Amino acid sequence: MSIESIQKKLEYTKYVIGEQLCYYEPSRNKSQNTLVQELSSSLNKKQKSINPKLTIKGFLPTMYSSQNNLSKQVLSDLSRHFKHRLLKIDDDSFIVVPRNVKLAESPSFGLPIMLYDKHASGSKAYLNLAKKVIGQL
Repeated sequence: MSIESIQKKLEYTKYVIGEQLCYYEPSRNKSQNTLVQELSSSLNKKQKSINPKLTIKGFLPTMYSSQNNLSKQVLSDLSRHFKHRLLKIDDDSFIVVPRNVKLAESPSFGLPIMLYDKHASGSKAYLNLAKKVIGQL
C-alpha cells in the first residue's frame, strides 16, 4: 500500500491507534523527553496535514521485551507521559505486544498469528487489542 493511499484513507478516518516500538533509542544530543516530543510532533503534523478531525485513540507499545532495559524505559516513558492514551486491559494493566518469535514466524507461513499459534503471548496481546477496539474490554 502506498503512502498516498494510506493518507487518502486517513482523510476519512476518525480514530487511529499509534504503534510505538519499544526499542526506541534517542540520540545522545537530545533531551530525555525526545520520545514524547517526537510522538507529539508526529501526531500534530498528521492531524494538521491529513485530517484535522483525526483523534488518536491510544498508543500500542510493540516489540516489548521485559529482559531489555531500553524496552522497559520506553514503556515507562509512555506510561508516564501518555498514560491516558495507553490501551488498558484493566485498571492496572496496559495492552503491550511483546517481542515474540511466533509473531515473527507467522507471516512466513502465510498465516495470521491467531491461526499460527493462538496461545502465543503476541496472540493474546492482539486479541486483547481486538476486544478493546470492539468494546469488550
